[in-house]
Amino acid sequence: MGLWMPGAVRRHGPPVKVGYTSGASGPKRGDVKHSAEGGWGGIHAVLDDLSRSASFQFTVGYDRFEQHYPYNAHCWHAGDADDDGGVAANIDLVGIEHLGMAGTPLTDYQVAATVQISEWCAAQEGITEFARYPEQAGVWTLVEHNEVSDVPTACPSGRIPWDTILKALGDDDMTDEERRQLKEAEAGVKALRGIVWDQAVRLHLLKERVDKHGRRLDNHELVVPALHAEDDG
Repeated sequence: MGLWMPGAVRRHGPPVKVGYTSGASGPKRGDVKHSAEGGWGGIHAVLDDLSRSASFQFTVGYDRFEQHYPYNAHCWHAGDADDDGGVAANIDLVGIEHLGMAGTPLTDYQVAATVQISEWCAAQEGITEFARYPEQAGVWTLVEHNEVSDVPTACPSGRIPWDTILKALGDDDMTDEERRQLKEAEAGVKALRGIVWDQAVRLHLLKERVDKHGRRLDNHELVVPALHAEDDG
C-alpha cells in the first residue's frame, strides 16, 4: 500500500491539521469531491492557515494535481467526524478539492485527474467497484460535501459530472467517443505531470550550482519550492 500517489505534486500541509484523539490516520472507503473557489494561492492559504480547521489530501487544478497529506490521513475536509449516515467523512473518506468557480463544470483535465485519484486510492484498499453515496457496502463510495456535512453547505455547487465519472470508473458503459475523450484527457494529465516534474528538477539543479570558489549559487527563485513529483515514498 502506498501513501503518496505517483505523479501527484507533493505540497505538504501543516502536520498539526490532521487527526483526532482516536488517531491521525486509518483505512479509507471512499472520497468526497469538493469545489474550491479560486486558484492555487487561495487553496494554499486555506491549507496553511492554522486558525482554520480545514485540510484535505488532494487538490486538482487546471495544470496539475497536488497531494498535501498521506491519502489515509484523517483530514478535516467535510465537517463530519461522527457516523451519521453510516459514514464519518473526515475519518472514512479522502478529501479531493477541485479549483474553479461555483457553477462552473470541471474541465476535461480535472475529470480525468479526479478519476485517477479515486482509482488509485481505492486500489490501496483493494477496492475495485465504485458507486455513489449512500451505497457503501463493498464499494468505493463517491460523495459530495453537502451529502455528509454536519453544517449546511452548497459545495460542490453542481460542478461534479457524476455520470461521466461513474462511466469512466466503470468503463463498460462508456461510448467509444466518451472513451476517446477520456483517454485524451488522461494523456494531458500525464503530459502535465512531466512538465511540472521537469521544471522542478531543472530548478533544483540551478539552486545547487556552485561557483569556482565552492560557494553555492542561490539566486534563482523556485517556482515550485520543496515539491516532489513521481515519488511514492
